[in-house]
Amino acid sequence: MTFGTPAAFQAEDHGDCSLRQLKPHSLSQAMAPPDASKAPTELQCRMLCASWYFSCSLEAHIVVFGERVKENSEPGIMAAKPKLYYFHGRGRMESIRWLLAAAGVEFEEEFLETREQYEKLQKDGCLLFGQVPLVEVDGMMLTQTRAILSYLAAKFNFYGKDLKERVRIDMYVDGTLDLMAMIMLAPFQRPEEKQETLASVIQKAKARYFPVFEKILKDHGEDFLVGNKFSWADIQMLEAILMVEELNASVLSDFPLLKAFKTRISNIPTIKKFLQPGSQRKPPPDAHYVDLVSNILQF
Repeated sequence: MTFGTPAAFQAEDHGDCSLRQLKPHSLSQAMAPPDASKAPTELQCRMLCASWYFSCSLEAHIVVFGERVKENSEPGIMAAKPKLYYFHGRGRMESIRWLLAAAGVEFEEEFLETREQYEKLQKDGCLLFGQVPLVEVDGMMLTQTRAILSYLAAKFNFYGKDLKERVRIDMYVDGTLDLMAMIMLAPFQRPEEKQETLASVIQKAKARYFPVFEKILKDHGEDFLVGNKFSWADIQMLEAILMVEELNASVLSDFPLLKAFKTRISNIPTIKKFLQPGSQRKPPPDAHYVDLVSNILQF
């Protein structure tokens, strides 16, 4: 695996070349009459000048619009698809998959299956702090889960309309991350520690985390956690609910607003698609996944 010029940058360079081909001829060329021996009439001059001005103006709009398309276009059209480097399992990459899926963005995955693959990423300087997840997007190699999620949330307009909404999203996301981190850690613990951790997850979900979000929904009186718009906080809240329900199916029995929230968010088309069999959503970690990650990371 090599990391040369990103495909997204190559696509942009090609796009720029295509735009440059739209440039009109010079004014003198544009005004030259078909028969150079005949001087153009005043009307012809005015028409040609107007045509040249319109062409330049149109080109400027095309370039501006083209740049905007390249910045916000869907992967596979004007830019390369995001590429995710991680193990074939949930871990810290799963929330990133959820966010991309919610945005309706297709992405590619390269699964780490050997220690050599991991060391190659380190040798190539792709892992800033020697850790995965690693996401290749917009010509960048991004590491650190929280930074990746923040970037994608802002890129796909899941990060609120102002700083006040953004800080609320951050608070809610960080709260759910705390709960989810305990679940992610459990499979790598000894059996007795694992059972204790999972019991603690269920107890804390019922006593600490879910009551908070139930109250937020009640006080807010809207369909979503922040403002009245689907955001990163909603995406991650649903992910957290589903993870806890895998441990205890009745965990929402005392939280009717959260139960309705779960149904509502699950039926958003992009989310509904991600929840279907055959999607890139990963199953709960099994013994094979635990052994694979342990061997690659050598812990």
